[in-house]
Amino acid sequence: MGGSLKKGFGLSITLMITAALLLGCSSGSLQAETDEAGSSGQALVEERCSTCHSLDRITSESKTAEEWASTVSRMVEKGARLNEEEQQVVVEYLAETYGP
Repeated sequence: MGGSLKKGFGLSITLMITAALLLGCSSGSLQAETDEAGSSGQALVEERCSTCHSLDRITSESKTAEEWASTVSRMVEKGARLNEEEQQVVVEYLAETYGP
């Protein structure tokens, strides 16, 4: 029985180390996702919004998140191709970058 206890203890240690490593890796990917969201907001604005008007029209504005949400919603009604998740990403990017 002593041998099987040692094997069980060794396996437990191995599992704890593996779990710790996986958790450490996932926190880095969360930061990457956060960074990616910001850059994807910019990419969406450049790709989708500039099909109808110049980016200068956007960058010259200074609006709150609520005002940007209203603007983005109005643009979607006029034909901007953004799903709900993309709209949220765009609004967050615009409010952070071009807020008051």
